[in-house]
Amino acid sequence: MIERAKKKLREARYFLIKLESESRVVMRNEPEAADFLASAFLSAARALVYALEKEGKGVFKAWHKKYIAALAAEDRQLLEDMTDFRNQEHHEGGADRRTESESVPVSSLSSHELGGEVHWGGPPGAPEPRVGRTVRYFQCDQRGIEVVSGSKKLFAILATLLERYVEHHQTKSGAAPFALNA
Repeated sequence: MIERAKKKLREARYFLIKLESESRVVMRNEPEAADFLASAFLSAARALVYALEKEGKGVFKAWHKKYIAALAAEDRQLLEDMTDFRNQEHHEGGADRRTESESVPVSSLSSHELGGEVHWGGPPGAPEPRVGRTVRYFQCDQRGIEVVSGSKKLFAILATLLERYVEHHQTKSGAAPFALNA
């Protein structure tokens, strides 16, 4: 059953890689692609925990509670927020989002990110052209969590959780394989 959780981690990684790539694109054919990928990532990430809950029954839940308590406050808050966003996505028709535009130099983008090959010219000393790229945020209260960086942090937390649980599961000692900080 841990194999199911490992597969969900690979699935989350797949969607995270696609999300990160899509979020860099300036000109796109599907303007909602990043939103769809964020939703798929959140679903796979949450399914990892569900797989462990099913596999470990009460043992995982007790271990998980201690593991979460040992996380830094910032990481616990991110887990809570991202779980809320996932629930909004799947049970309330979508999470609250906002977007901003960041100005980036054309030369910093690949042809894929630009939606094709771009050529420009100008007199010597003229500033390089810039384009606007959309940055997406999950909106939470008065603050926002940037979708890609928040998803990367969540992935890292879940990858570590799975690794630690596998270590714990293999020892079958019942003792947590890491120090629980107060």
